[in-house]
Parts: sequence; C-alpha cells; structure tokens
Amino acid sequence: MRMAWTIGWVLSVPALAPAAVLYDGSLGTLPGTQGWLYGTNPLVGASANQSVIPGGVNLDSTPAISDKAGYFSTFHPSVPTLDRATGFTIRIDLKVLADNHAGSDKNADLIDDRAGFSLIALSADHRGVELGFWADRVWAQDTAFHHAEQGLINTTAAARTYDLAVLNNDYWVNVDGSFLFGGTVRDYSSFGFPYASNNFVFWGDDTTSASGSTNVTHIEALASALPSPGAISLLMVGAMGFLARRPNRSLRDLSGRPT
Repeated sequence: MRMAWTIGWVLSVPALAPAAVLYDGSLGTLPGTQGWLYGTNPLVGASANQSVIPGGVNLDSTPAISDKAGYFSTFHPSVPTLDRATGFTIRIDLKVLADNHAGSDKNADLIDDRAGFSLIALSADHRGVELGFWADRVWAQDTAFHHAEQGLINTTAAARTYDLAVLNNDYWVNVDGSFLFGGTVRDYSSFGFPYASNNFVFWGDDTTSASGSTNVTHIEALASALPSPGAISLLMVGAMGFLARRPNRSLRDLSGRPT
C-alpha cells in the first residue's frame, strides 16, 4: 500500500525533491523491463523465479535455499544521486509471503544473521545499510554481516510501505509513515561487489543461508531524507537498546560477502 510522502513534525525540514520512480508494479511488467538488472546465482539452472502478479512482482527463492536472486540498480537510468550530505530516501512497498532463515547464526550468539529478502542502499560514497526482512521484524546488518539493530513489525499481514532514509552518518526506517528504528550507516566495501558500489540499490535474496517469497509493488528514490514522524532527532536512537555484535567474519561467497 503506497502512502503519500509525509513530513511529520521535525524542525528545519528542507524542501523535498520529487520522487524518482524506480519500479512501478501497476505497469504489469517485470523489473528488468524498467531498468533493473535481474541476476541469479547460479547463473544457469537456478530454481529461484520471478513472476508478474497483479500490481507488482513476486520474487521466490524458496525452492532452493542455496539460490540467490535479486535486482541490481547498476544500469538503472532513474536512480538519483544518493548523497548522504543532503540525504536520500528509498521507498519500497512490499509484503513478505515466506521467509526461512533457520540455522543462519554466523557468530554463535543464538540470533540468525540472514534473511530471504534484503534491501541494500549505498550512497555516492558507498556507505549505507543493508536491511533484512523477516516475518516479524526488519533489521540491519552490521559491518561483519551479523544481526544488528532492529524493529518489530508484522511484514506478512499486509503490503506495507517501508522508507529507508539516510542523512550524514545516520539512517532510519519508517513503516507506513511511522518511525520503526534507526542507527548509523555502514561501510561494507571490504567485501567487494556490490558493497563497494556507489549510488546503488539492491533488493532480493542475496544469501545462500536463507530463502523467501516476497511481493513488491512499488519503489521510489528521493534525493533528500524523509523525516521520521514522532522522532525529534536521531539522538533517540542511542537509547533504543539496539543489539550490538562484534565482528566475526565467516567464509565468503564469490561476491566477497559472507554466505
């Protein structure tokens, strides 16, 4: 369900730039015809599949947990400059249908570290954040790709609008116009492609340790940070009691990212 851009009550809010539509599910076409590069791993014989649904696309990697599949903005003509200094927002409308991440605890802290659907947003200096979507929460990857800060939300009950906003060194996530959680941006570039990319967005299943089925209906990018209603400043973030994880790198896949 798409919602209008809302300002909420934040002091000294800059004028919002027009949103650039990156995927419009109402057109009845796959993202690959709208500027996205669709990729799977393995390149040949992957059981993950994409299909047009009413108002959007379904991405399903549940047939084989080892498969990866998703959409890269590498050649997308409409992605604006994602400048942390001026801020940017990635808006995505989605509903999680299924997610299997059992057994993906990579640092033996009894908390799984992978998701069947992820959203990556990297700024013009390759700093940003990767979000994972489970049935009952949205959470961020730390710089060693372990489970970090999170917000509890039912992602399966209905299609929701998720706004990932970045400004300077901070990010925050709004869901249907309400603040969910936030933290600091990361630099994942030591893991190579695609994390060393600039001005980059990815959505899909980027791990061999989880799988999922997700409906996506709309994606927009805004060249300014959408304020968070109900959150006066990100100073609140430090008091939220988010999970902190120490680096503990595991074996990497071909992209350089832990599997």
